[in-house]
Amino acid sequence: MKGLLILAALVGVSYGQMKCLFCESAADITDCQTTVDCGSNERCFLEKVTTKNLNFVYNAGCRSAAVCSIMDSLAGASGRKRDLVNCAKCCDTTNPNDPCNMRLCGAAVNVTTPESCVVCDRLVSGASSCSERQVCQDTEICKSAIHIVGGLIRYEFGCESTYLCEAFLNNDQKTTPAPAGRRSTIEHEGVTICSSCCRGKDCNREDCYLTHTKMTAENIRGTTTPAPSG
Repeated sequence: MKGLLILAALVGVSYGQMKCLFCESAADITDCQTTVDCGSNERCFLEKVTTKNLNFVYNAGCRSAAVCSIMDSLAGASGRKRDLVNCAKCCDTTNPNDPCNMRLCGAAVNVTTPESCVVCDRLVSGASSCSERQVCQDTEICKSAIHIVGGLIRYEFGCESTYLCEAFLNNDQKTTPAPAGRRSTIEHEGVTICSSCCRGKDCNREDCYLTHTKMTAENIRGTTTPAPSG
């Protein structure tokens, strides 16, 4: 039994590897889009630093548990190159899809991971008629639209610029999904009655009107509301 407990502990160490957000001297927390696997004796950390030029920068990654145990006392102390460490915190929550240091020091950032969207190069009769998947560019998210063409309802699936998606929202199209005659990425002579954007794997398969009610600036940008720092 003792041998089994030791084996279980070893397996836990092997498969409990922590994935942390990583960046060096990032001008903004949203610039931290890389992750790194930490060692068994390390924890995730995030520090917000004021440089000698009075600019804020962020450093994130892995630090030894020993260093993390005294990091709280370093907040507000002078660091290397006369930098001021405004905040320095560690965490040890293991979630490969949600690095715990992305929300330390009052920060919030969404790590960009490739997510597929339903994409068709033509208007179709429904989502079931569109079987293609595509990873959009970094500046794009999933899009869906409904058009009336020749008296028939036709659907559009693809990628759309986050800039345009946010413009839809800012133009108060949340209550009016799409004005008649809105330009589509697929040429047609019909009328657009719904247009929506979303972020998430194949999220544009969902009903266009329902997706539109969920559109928020945070969802479009891929950010979250900062959680209180512990």
